[in-house]
Amino acid sequence: MKVTSTFMLVLITLSAARGSNVRTDPDPNHLRRRRLGNTAYITYHMYDPSTSTNVVSCSDGTHGLRTRWGYDTLSPMYPYVSAVSNLHWNSPNCGICYRVTASNGNAVHVTAIDQCGATSDADVHFDMAPEAFDELLGLDGYLRGHGYATFEEVDPSNCKGNLGTSSGSSGGGGSNGGDSGGGSTSTTNPPQEDATGTGTCGGGNVGDGICPDGSCCSVWGWCGNLASHCGGTEGGGGT
Repeated sequence: MKVTSTFMLVLITLSAARGSNVRTDPDPNHLRRRRLGNTAYITYHMYDPSTSTNVVSCSDGTHGLRTRWGYDTLSPMYPYVSAVSNLHWNSPNCGICYRVTASNGNAVHVTAIDQCGATSDADVHFDMAPEAFDELLGLDGYLRGHGYATFEEVDPSNCKGNLGTSSGSSGGGGSNGGDSGGGSTSTTNPPQEDATGTGTCGGGNVGDGICPDGSCCSVWGWCGNLASHCGGTEGGGGT
C-alpha cells in the first residue's frame, strides 16, 4: 500500500511538471480555424533593415530576391518581412505577399524572404521582423513571445517594397496597410521571347535596371535586344 501511494505521488508530480511547460494558446479558436488550412503560428526573428539578402533563404537563384529585385538588404521591404515554413532556397514561394490577421483584428502584410521551422499545431509558421510581430500581436504577443493568426496570399502591391513575381503583379513601394502600391500592376505573364533574354535586371525597379552586357532591361526584368526588351509597350528602361 505504501509503495502504491508513493508511485501515485510520483505520477502526480511528473504530470504537474510537464503541465508547467505546456505552450499556452492566446487564441483558443485557432484549432477550429486550422481545419480551414490557413492557421499560422507567429514568432519573431531579429531581422533589421541592414540584414543582407545573402543570409536569407531567398537570396540568389532564379527565385532569389537579389536576382529578381536587385535588393542587397531587407531595407526596401522592412519591417514587413518574414521567414515562412513553406519555402526553402530558391523556392517559388520566395517573395509571396501574405496578409496575416490576428484574433485581435490587427493585420500586417509581409513578404516571404526566409525559411523557418514548421510547427505541429498550425499550418504555417511565420517568423517575422520584431516590429511587424509587435504591430500584429501587441503587448500580449510580446509577453508570450508567440501567437496565432490566420493568413492568406494577396497581391504583391499590398506588401511594402514587393516587386511581384514573374507570373504575377508587381507591387512597387506600396504601404503595408492598404491595397494601393507604387508599382505596376500587370497580371499577365512575360512574353515568351522576353524570357529568352541574356539575363535579369532590376536594381530595385523592374524595367528600370541596367543589364551587365549593355542590352535593354524590359518591364519584366529580363535583359535582351528584342523588341520586347527595348521598345514599344513591352520594352523597358535604360541600358
